[in-house]
Parts: sequence; structure tokens; C-alpha cells
Amino acid sequence: MNTAAQATEVDLQRLELRYAAARLIEPRAIAALAHSIEQNVQLIACIAVPDANGKQLILIDGYRSVQALHRLGRDTAQVVTWNCELAQALLKVLAQSS
Repeated sequence: MNTAAQATEVDLQRLELRYAAARLIEPRAIAALAHSIEQNVQLIACIAVPDANGKQLILIDGYRSVQALHRLGRDTAQVVTWNCELAQALLKVLAQSS
């Protein structure tokens, strides 16, 4: 699985938020992250994998960042695109969080 990649600036419209419903919405955490992004920059890139046709990117990790960026009125995010299967990316993110 090739997950080594540079972060690039991606239009938020390209991100498919397929797993948004499975995430907890924590308004305080999102507000704090928005403040941090506003004061600095987006320090941690989101993680995504290309969908089957390569037009959209399925967001794997970084849902709070995307919400914070929306709150700030931004239309792009720093995203690392992993070139692997969706299931592999999900497992890798889950393994890193435990």
C-alpha cells in the first residue's frame, strides 16, 4: 500500500464526505480547530483516497478540519491522497488511532 504522498490543496467540493454520518459532531472542538487554522494554517492534512472514477476524493480522515474550514468560509483544504484501496486506507487510519 503506497500511502507516502505530499499534501496538496484540494477544493472542498472534490471531497466526498461518505463517512460524515459516522463521526461525532463536537462544536467546541470544531470551533477550537477553526481558531487554530485561522491563527496559523491547517497543520494536519486530511487523508483521502480517489473514488472509482478518479474525479472525487473519498475523505477518510479530517472531517473536523473540513467542518472548521467551512466555518471559516474557506473553499480548499490540504489533503494527502493515498493511492490504495478504500478498505486498506480505512484500516490503516483505524490502526493508527488505537
